[in-house]
Amino acid sequence: RQMARIDGSKGELLARIAEALGQISELRIKLMSIDQNNRKETQGQIVGIEAKIAELSERAVAAKDRLSRMDVRAPVDGLVYDLQLHTIGGIIAPGATAMSIVPEGEDLTVEIRIPPADIDRIAPGQPSRMRFTVFNQRTTPELDGRIDVVAAATTLDRNTGQPFYLATVEITEPLDKLGSRKLMPGMPVEVFVQTDERTAISYLTKPFTDQMLRAFREE
Repeated sequence: RQMARIDGSKGELLARIAEALGQISELRIKLMSIDQNNRKETQGQIVGIEAKIAELSERAVAAKDRLSRMDVRAPVDGLVYDLQLHTIGGIIAPGATAMSIVPEGEDLTVEIRIPPADIDRIAPGQPSRMRFTVFNQRTTPELDGRIDVVAAATTLDRNTGQPFYLATVEITEPLDKLGSRKLMPGMPVEVFVQTDERTAISYLTKPFTDQMLRAFREE
């Protein structure tokens, strides 16, 4: 029912736009048909026509703007995750995030959230080891990785308010090592980072739905 109402609203806006553009075309033709020799006598009529064209143009622009706001279009193709709205016809606040999209055809990397207390032990280039907890641990090999980028400032978790440093980990081994196991954005993964002290720090991840630690994304 809501979808039918939305489709009806779109149809109404399209009709308004078509009507306004049609009237504008008719008025412009009428302007062109006015005899140049009689323009002084018909100046008032010309002004009225031009004002009507301006008014109709504004209506068409407003209708097009409303129509464009009824559809949310992503700049890229990909996998949708972290959907924020779940109601048909819901209103999105200006600047608000409606959803996140992982672009298709890009390399997989891992995002990790580093506690501020450990940030001085993490730097780009450090080796890491990844364990994929969604698969059978006895039969699934671990993959080597390397810290790629570490954020210069903290970010606050929107659910807990806790600060963290976001870092990305590059997978340095071929994914073929996993065999038929397919990695997907949002999968949980354990990342063991080799620090200068030669000890392993583990950052346990959870899916995006829990908004915890890190998850796969494509970039």
